[in-house]
Amino acid sequence: MNNNEIKSLEDLEVALLDIIYNPEKASMTDIERLKNLTIEPIQIHVSDSEHGNALSASMLKIFTEYQDSVYKAVKIAKYGNVNCRLSSEDKAGFELYIKFKEGSVLAEIDWQAIIQRAVEAMNGWQIFGLIAIGTLVYGAYKGFKVFSDNKRLDAEAYREMQIKVAEIDARTENSRQQAKTVSEIAALANETNKTTVSMLKELSRISGTVSINGKNYQRGELVELANETRNEFTGEKPQTDDEQEIPMKHVSGKFLVSRIDLDIDDPIKEVQKRTVNLVNVDTNEIFKNVPITGKNLSDEQKEIFTKAVDGTPIELEMVVAYSDTDKIKSICVLKCNGIVFREPELF
Repeated sequence: MNNNEIKSLEDLEVALLDIIYNPEKASMTDIERLKNLTIEPIQIHVSDSEHGNALSASMLKIFTEYQDSVYKAVKIAKYGNVNCRLSSEDKAGFELYIKFKEGSVLAEIDWQAIIQRAVEAMNGWQIFGLIAIGTLVYGAYKGFKVFSDNKRLDAEAYREMQIKVAEIDARTENSRQQAKTVSEIAALANETNKTTVSMLKELSRISGTVSINGKNYQRGELVELANETRNEFTGEKPQTDDEQEIPMKHVSGKFLVSRIDLDIDDPIKEVQKRTVNLVNVDTNEIFKNVPITGKNLSDEQKEIFTKAVDGTPIELEMVVAYSDTDKIKSICVLKCNGIVFREPELF
């Protein structure tokens, strides 16, 4: 196995790929190559005058998810599976600490101590110890483009590793155990990627300004970065411009509910769907076949639409999306009879 030292995130990426494509050359001493890896803390500065130094429960949950992933990586690296129980000694030194500073929602997430502890504790660890710890650190950092914008390791690479390990010698118990270990590493990679995506999305919801290691991001940029991080890992292709261009318009006014149509499944005589036609009182524009069944409508909304069949106008504010000039794709209700919905109802 290549014994070059790992000093940067890019070096770590090369080392992980080397093992992924040559798993038969993995060694229990590989993790020692991390001893000179130096990665600066993830510094996230949020200027949010409304909350000061406060930390949201959602953000706290994300830190907890990172910590859970750390312990899973240790289980995989030391014992080869995540079903074992870590002792207090196993956990020592693997706590993830976040430092807070005045004027910020959060300041630093420092992974360096965990890397150093892994090198110190590696004696007797599994041959895939490096890839378990490396996958954890790489997954946590890679979504933040300020560290590296190279193409990231994706889910397909980990699947290929599983196949290669299974092919080395499928007849031995050792090989089967190694294949299980690799499958858990793949699950860890997916989990860490999701947590980083959640972090970026949570930051995008903050009304203040956000900077990551000195680079400022707008809310839309953080959402885009989260989507890129997810798509690069899963291999999903972003929508084309044509797919994204859905004709939409904002509609408000008073509407009559013209009728309720029932879609009945004949074999069991059960109503599968109820739809209504909405008629704009001022413009006479008709919105046909709007469904009023299913979990996407609250009971309150269903009752409003049902009662309006008697001819009582209802006041609506909504966004209408069209799949073509004649057919409604979806309607998002923003306000109904003066009631504002904090989470718009889509039906």
